[in-house]
Amino acid sequence: MTMNSTERLLLRHWRESDLEFLRELRNDITLQARLLSTARGSDIAAVRSWLDRRTATSDGIFFVVSLRENEVPIGYIQCTKEANSTNGFRAGICLADGWQSRGYGPEVMLWLERHLAANSMPQKIILHVDVDNHQAVACYRKLAYREVGVMKSHVKVGNDWRDVLVMEKLLTDIGGR
Repeated sequence: MTMNSTERLLLRHWRESDLEFLRELRNDITLQARLLSTARGSDIAAVRSWLDRRTATSDGIFFVVSLRENEVPIGYIQCTKEANSTNGFRAGICLADGWQSRGYGPEVMLWLERHLAANSMPQKIILHVDVDNHQAVACYRKLAYREVGVMKSHVKVGNDWRDVLVMEKLLTDIGGR
């Protein structure tokens, strides 16, 4: 098993052949709202620009999540150093609707925890989750992320202000350091 894979998944750099799939994810209004984002009608050029920004930094991670057996993309994971934090990383995962509730989310998050613990030695992983995204909150709770607070009316998605649940997992919970 390579460092950027799990039993069922491959976490890899994006390819030109991923652009249409990623464009569809970025334009999925319901999916983007669950991710605390607003779909903006991205075309391929906008998606490529977004990917270039996400992958240009040395203190971040962006991988397409694909099935290991055939490398069909099913989502992506991104992680960046938290602003004003000595060693915290904010993570986010996006899986296409047809690939949710199959255990891929926890599998990717566990890979990320191991990857960061092995390579970056973060003190914590931080998540910002829509309080109404019950599926994601339940997933993170099962992975031992703890709730540290709610930011009321923190993010505007479309025309609605959303409450954001902040969750974290300390490095000692991840790698025993």
